[in-house]
Amino acid sequence: MDGAILELTKTDVREAMRKELQMNQLFVENSVVYRNSPRLFKIQVFTAMARNEVLRHFLNLDTSMQTPNSLKSDLPMSEAYHHLMYKIGATSYAHHVKVKAEHQLFLDYTHADYKRKRHFLDEVLPEQPKLSKIWGAFLNGLGVVFSIIYDYRGIPLLVGFGLLIYFNSSPSYTPSHSGFSKGGILH
Repeated sequence: MDGAILELTKTDVREAMRKELQMNQLFVENSVVYRNSPRLFKIQVFTAMARNEVLRHFLNLDTSMQTPNSLKSDLPMSEAYHHLMYKIGATSYAHHVKVKAEHQLFLDYTHADYKRKRHFLDEVLPEQPKLSKIWGAFLNGLGVVFSIIYDYRGIPLLVGFGLLIYFNSSPSYTPSHSGFSKGGILH
């Protein structure tokens, strides 16, 4: 995303989308892509095309339907995207580029509040309600513990499972048979 468009998104998201749509359209129209064109250039063209499809779809929606989640809609590939894909033989990575471009577009125009709900960049995020200091510290500590468990996914569980197997499979101590254990007396 262009720096000027990024600044415009902070004040008017829809106008920034219109500007990006125009810039991407000019880029696509002025780009000549062949089978032997550099892959990076092909990816840039596919990205611009995919972003334009989502932007066009979003801007054509009724104003009441223009929510951050409607930017996430998984649109089918346009005819022009298909045509370019098969023209240059880029069927394997073109799908990945489309999905990545759509996701990045969603992230470029939205930000999350404290509840991880997405809002447009020109909207003010709701403030998190104040908690008492004790509850705040407790919940922050609990959040850190859960985030560590989440970040390291199953490592603590694997370590615990490994220790359980180790202690259950290790041979237990069995005393040698002596006269005392059989009820006899040794001389």
